[in-house]
Amino acid sequence: MNRNIHLYRSLKKIIRARYTSINQNKYWESLLFKTATITAPNNTTLNSKNGPKAAENLLSFFNASEKYQNLLGKYSDQLSQKEKVEKTARLVGLQVPE
Repeated sequence: MNRNIHLYRSLKKIIRARYTSINQNKYWESLLFKTATITAPNNTTLNSKNGPKAAENLLSFFNASEKYQNLLGKYSDQLSQKEKVEKTARLVGLQVPE
């Protein structure tokens, strides 16, 4: 499958799930549609000079923010401050000194 089509569909799915279906706000979905030009059933181009790269960055941001929200919900209430610091340090490959 064309990489641009994959990016477009992934972004469309996330935008619909997080914005359009929750509060009926179609702004982001219409903006995505305006920036993507579908020229054939198997060919989608993303307009602008950095279109595909910007789409990849946006997709990475959405995925990272979802992961952050999951981690925040998982660890925010259950752990003490010391445990939070230790787990955060381990997450990035560090160890808290004794």
